[in-house]
Amino acid sequence: MAQDYEALDPLFGDLVHRANFQSDEDARQLENALSAELKTVIRDTDATQSKRMNALMFLRIQKDPEFLDVVLDLFDDPDQHLWHVIHPSKSMLQDSRLRQKYMEKLDGPDLKNSGEAAVALAIAGEVCLFPRFADWLDNGDEPHRNVAIEALRLLNAAESLAVLQQFWDEGKGDEDTRLSVAGALFDSGDPRGRDFLETIALQAKGLASVAAATSVYVAGRCREIPVGPHRQDGLKLMLHILNDGDLEAKQGMVNQIWNFERLPHAFTADGRDEAVVWVGSQLESPPG
Repeated sequence: MAQDYEALDPLFGDLVHRANFQSDEDARQLENALSAELKTVIRDTDATQSKRMNALMFLRIQKDPEFLDVVLDLFDDPDQHLWHVIHPSKSMLQDSRLRQKYMEKLDGPDLKNSGEAAVALAIAGEVCLFPRFADWLDNGDEPHRNVAIEALRLLNAAESLAVLQQFWDEGKGDEDTRLSVAGALFDSGDPRGRDFLETIALQAKGLASVAAATSVYVAGRCREIPVGPHRQDGLKLMLHILNDGDLEAKQGMVNQIWNFERLPHAFTADGRDEAVVWVGSQLESPPG
């Protein structure tokens, strides 16, 4: 029998709401600022992270010609999270200076920085890194394996997809790793791990089931896959977890749906019911 629902730690919810409120307030104060003022805020290491991030967002919206130079400076900033949230466009990644910055972070000791750099370079199509990512998948520790799976998917090259397919077909990796590989393959249009994802999701136990259901939903939401399920199959798995999952799975699913939709009561006792209503509305709406 599924456990009764209990909200995640209300202190966490309060922290999230306060952070969102502060970010909204910072955005309100900066939305009409001139580019010179925005650059001053971004370069002010005593300013809050929220304020600097909002200034970055508005400077990018303004298409300021010095935006890339500002970004390059952030790679040496004490707050390394700032360059993590840039999500560079492909045109930005054509700049050799930016690619070099990512290369330097890729080789650095900080695993989070290395992971962010790997993803950006994969988006940039740095196929020269293919051997490194393949080695991380086969021989790396868990953080490097996870980065490798995402980077190989984003490289979007026949060789990288073949490495993931071979890894899957040879039965390599523990359940968590195989879950990530199945999701990456499925998102690339390869359904060979689809049954595995559904099996884990239907177990409705723990965060693994949430990840599996989300992989099906995201792949179906982002593209039509002729040999795979529609986004609604993912939604049905999500609804199953919300109704019949263990407590960890239910909480994880509510939190995941909050990531998609920012439901206002996600961190309260009403979070599960609100998530159920949201999934129901998505099931009734046409894809698009």
